[in-house]
Amino acid sequence: LTNEELENKKYGKDFIELFKNIIQKNSILIIGYSGYDSLITDIIKQEIKKISDVYWCNISEPDETSDLVSILKNNNKLKYVNISFDKLFQKLSMTFLKDAKLKNANPIFLPTVVNTKIKKQRELYENKIKFPDIIISRIYETEQLEKFLQTFNKKCVAITGKYKTGKTCFLYKIMESIKDITFFPIVFDMHHGVLENIALALGYETNVSFSLMYNFLNWWNQKKEHLVFIIDDLFNEENYNNFSDDYYIELFNFINISHEFKYIQFIISFQDDIYVKIKDKNIFEMCGLNKFTEINIKKFSDTEIELLLKKYGKDNSADLMKHNNLLSMPYVWEIIKTNDIDLSDDKNFFELYIDTLYQKMQNSNCNITKHALNSALMFLANKQLFQSNQKIKIEQEIYDLLQSQEIINDKNEIRYPDFLIYFGSQFFLKTCTWNETISDNIIPIIQKSKNLTNLQIQTICKIFSMCKEIDDIGFV
Repeated sequence: LTNEELENKKYGKDFIELFKNIIQKNSILIIGYSGYDSLITDIIKQEIKKISDVYWCNISEPDETSDLVSILKNNNKLKYVNISFDKLFQKLSMTFLKDAKLKNANPIFLPTVVNTKIKKQRELYENKIKFPDIIISRIYETEQLEKFLQTFNKKCVAITGKYKTGKTCFLYKIMESIKDITFFPIVFDMHHGVLENIALALGYETNVSFSLMYNFLNWWNQKKEHLVFIIDDLFNEENYNNFSDDYYIELFNFINISHEFKYIQFIISFQDDIYVKIKDKNIFEMCGLNKFTEINIKKFSDTEIELLLKKYGKDNSADLMKHNNLLSMPYVWEIIKTNDIDLSDDKNFFELYIDTLYQKMQNSNCNITKHALNSALMFLANKQLFQSNQKIKIEQEIYDLLQSQEIINDKNEIRYPDFLIYFGSQFFLKTCTWNETISDNIIPIIQKSKNLTNLQIQTICKIFSMCKEIDDIGFV
């Protein structure tokens, strides 16, 4: 509206046509408006049959003495929404600004917008969880993390564990259960620096991410509210080796500087072998982080296995407890759930899993036999365990399937130790008797090796444990 239109109380033709077009094609939100503008009322009265719903947003109900309110009510068009002007725009901004990126803009941190950005990051993080309904709280590890979160004495905690031991699920469960702390999980795009990713999560695309993040921590700290960044999926085998140490040192230097901000803490998950590499390089000490709290995610305890069996609707029967050692591995539960494996079957877990993989291959009209799939896994296990020079042809379809199921990595190495041990032992047993396997294969390996790795020892022990006759014990 122009000043002239307001003063003369007469709207121009262009305004009227535009207003009619808008109200005919869209729902109407009435915000901060009394309802006593006769000119607006006349336009709406003319177009009332073409208008859809009208939402009257105010902390008090519309005044029925208003002609506009009467027209809308009489035509069943009016819906009242009890909300203040400020609250409404806060809610609208949560939608409109959710994906907005401000490029090289001076940072202005508004609580509603920041909370919207954090909520989006949490949604992205939660989308990584395949089966949230069957996740359990890790009893001992949760107690340890609770101690860390009880005070501001320590700035950072390292969540360590082997590949697929449930670090992400553990952190997801913590975020779900603790409501009086703001958790800010960062989902990384590896095309940007570490701090750039955090700045982008806040809606800022900038070349000075360090400065922006420093301002953000300062702003948040003045609120005196507890904020915990969660850094996940950064220190694993897929990402760590793709970058130089400088890429990660930026993050550790930033954490060190954040010591001046009392209410800020960090939780970082590490694949345990990568955590050891970083420690061995003295990177933490170099960045002034000498007091890392460490929480190691291990196998499930017997109590936790019982809780999981209940979540799966399975009884803790003798049939299922024969798999107890495998059920202590977090990744096994994901495999069971993903492939709908029935543990009550007489076959062992690995045979059941091979049956499932083979069925997937058949469903895709693959011309590979189950024997070829088994042989490929045995060969890969033996090569990885004992550096065998033996060569066999493995079809690309098998590699593709095993990588898609996350059984092997991009170097065609078996990811899971239990799979490695099982198929490594089966490699030796596939063509000869148990006694011949010991005498012709295992004893020579022991004699030739100055040092055996833990996985080699576990594989050999697995083969020894398969003796079935009392006479075999004497042979051993």
